[in-house]
Amino acid sequence: MLRVYDLLPGGLYQRCRRWICPLDWVVEFIPSRSRLLDVGCGSGILIEILSRDTSRCLVGIDCDRAKLRQAEVLVSGRPNVELRCRSFEDLLEGEIFDSVIAVDFIHHSVKPPIDVLRKAFRHIRPGGYLIIKEMDPSICWRRWMNTAADWLVSGSVPTYYLSPAELAQMAISVGFCPRQTTFYSRPFLSYHYLGIFLRP
Repeated sequence: MLRVYDLLPGGLYQRCRRWICPLDWVVEFIPSRSRLLDVGCGSGILIEILSRDTSRCLVGIDCDRAKLRQAEVLVSGRPNVELRCRSFEDLLEGEIFDSVIAVDFIHHSVKPPIDVLRKAFRHIRPGGYLIIKEMDPSICWRRWMNTAADWLVSGSVPTYYLSPAELAQMAISVGFCPRQTTFYSRPFLSYHYLGIFLRP
């Protein structure tokens, strides 16, 4: 299926993405001096922002080679960034991070959310964090707007929408300890939430 980001210059798509998704807000909750995994890093917008702090060591993974090519241009020359074309489930067992970040990954995952959380748990050191940014589906008209936007931009429809309570309950069942849930809203756009979970 033809996707809008295949037709847009990389810089224009990245500007649109930053307007839709409040990445600067997400960054406020990401620790410094950490080894971080960005799951579904896409065109690298979040990694580009995070890598400005050179105390962070970042690994970004995504299955979409076209998006990764955009990411490579965006973070070119930054020694604290490594990009890999692979799926999350193909990440080697035993590779450990201080935190795993998943921005709008759960609702596009081909795997059930519980499998994503279990996989994340295995790759986070004790005392590290899972940081998830998702859409709150509780406001129906905003949920449908987000579904339409996802279809237009990426050619896909979200498969899983979890409320903050559903995500927290699922994370607890895997072994995480919820630490914080916070919300962000822009007029006429999606209602975002951020869940932060400690890996004991």
